[in-house]
Amino acid sequence: MIVVFFVVSTSTAFAGPVFEKIKTVKGHSEDIRQVIFSSDGRKMATCSDDKNVIIWDTTTWKQLKTLEQKEEVRAIAFTPDGKKLFSGDKDKVIFEWDVTSGERVNKFKAYNTISDMKVSPDGKYLAIATDDKVIALWDIADKSVAKKLKGHTSDVRRLAFSPDGSKLVSGGKDNWVILWSVASGEKIRIMKGHSQEIDAIAFSPDGKYIASGANDNLATVWETETGESLNIFSEHGDGVRSLVWHPSGAFIVSVEGKIGVAFGYWGVPVRTSADAKSCKMLIWEPKSGKVLTTLPGDCNVNHISITPDGKLLATASTAVTILEYRNK
Repeated sequence: MIVVFFVVSTSTAFAGPVFEKIKTVKGHSEDIRQVIFSSDGRKMATCSDDKNVIIWDTTTWKQLKTLEQKEEVRAIAFTPDGKKLFSGDKDKVIFEWDVTSGERVNKFKAYNTISDMKVSPDGKYLAIATDDKVIALWDIADKSVAKKLKGHTSDVRRLAFSPDGSKLVSGGKDNWVILWSVASGEKIRIMKGHSQEIDAIAFSPDGKYIASGANDNLATVWETETGESLNIFSEHGDGVRSLVWHPSGAFIVSVEGKIGVAFGYWGVPVRTSADAKSCKMLIWEPKSGKVLTTLPGDCNVNHISITPDGKLLATASTAVTILEYRNK
């Protein structure tokens, strides 16, 4: 297991970063599916095909807790206060954990194989994306499904809540981006433009825009209010595996990766490592699509995450490269 850390400038006048090797954090024995940070940035969590979730201290980078499950863990999500963490495995089982003690406090089943999970900013709902075309909004306090969001025609791949929590956006294997009202559970609009499945999605910090990345090698920036495409970013040479919007709103970081012809358990695509050094990580302006910096990437990347203050970026993959970059 490799987690790669980067230091990112929060300056709006972005001069372009340099990168350097700094640190490798090891703990998992198999491929990492997701890496996330707590809202205060003090903790990081990773989940893996080795059936474990590891919680890390971001000051010392030591392991705080290892949470064991019986199957490969596909997705994880912190609650806004950082006290609880949800993890979902390939057998449709979702665990709720106490982060401090490492004790399991709840267990329930999803409708189908889990691909992504997100907790709403107010901590009320856990949104669950699965392979049955349905998004479930789980009421965390009531411990029950509050709403089922139906609209995708194929597997739901990625989710993101708007900063104010009023909206949810989803990306699917049907190539669609769908914007939902959290209050009503109804579709606001469907945004079509990608020609292959969506593998990355994020709201801008102000909630006015949505960025989506897909296996068609494109990242699209959409206006939330109108659903219009503001920019189609076409600088990637392979499918966009993951992307994050910097908290300043000044730039997006996106990573590409290759998909092999083989498929793992439950149809999960296997990334090929044959050409791992040919992929790129790009930093670019959302509205103009101007590339600010090109960094060497890893074709085996699965997920990237950024701290709320925008200073740390973590990339989870099977690569062995560790980089740090700064705006000097």
